[in-house]
Amino acid sequence: MRTYATCAALIAAVLSAAPTFAQPTPDRAATSLPPASSEIITIKVGTSSMAGSVETPAGNGQHGAVVIIAPNDPHSADVAKALAKSLAQHGLVALTYDASEVNADNAHAALDVLRLRGDVHKEFVGVIGIGTGTSVVQKIGSDDDIHYAVAIRSSKDGSLKDANPSAYKLDKKVLLVQAMDEPFGSEADRQCQSAQKKAANLTVWATSTEDVDGLSGNTALLDRIGTWTAERAN
Repeated sequence: MRTYATCAALIAAVLSAAPTFAQPTPDRAATSLPPASSEIITIKVGTSSMAGSVETPAGNGQHGAVVIIAPNDPHSADVAKALAKSLAQHGLVALTYDASEVNADNAHAALDVLRLRGDVHKEFVGVIGIGTGTSVVQKIGSDDDIHYAVAIRSSKDGSLKDANPSAYKLDKKVLLVQAMDEPFGSEADRQCQSAQKKAANLTVWATSTEDVDGLSGNTALLDRIGTWTAERAN
């Protein structure tokens, strides 16, 4: 399994055959990242409610925070939970929720709950969209009170050319993780650079379909996403 983290590194990585995400240290998560705790919550959405889960990092004080927006299916739920745990280990409060629909109303309700928490620094709240959740991230990502965004797209969600990075607010830090059948080579590099020109502060990672589809067990990619998000949230 190989993941190439940035567009600039794609061609060099192919020529050198040095994988960016070669086998990670097996016990990295257990030894170098602090433990996190889980909390089950209820989120009110108008006259109805939905179940949510919050992963809280170790330590006192306020932390950056993230709402993860994902489809309501077992695979996406597993990915969201794995990502939330990784984010908490990187010092972020991470909220996932179980909603029958992936829409902006549910996402806003989750964000409102997150901002009311005493352990959340309200100036550093972001959103992460997985699969069809990326369309919601694009819709609400321009909100002034959302300070960074991550979109994790599988090849089923369309090509990088369809991602429309210009939909994001130009002064916001945005990470787009795009699964591609051929994630390395000159064509992928060209597409990444083209996307980054459409929006300031946009970072694009081209990675394999296998990496994104297996994200719940992909320690290296989870760690890289957690690190990128934590650097913008603390």
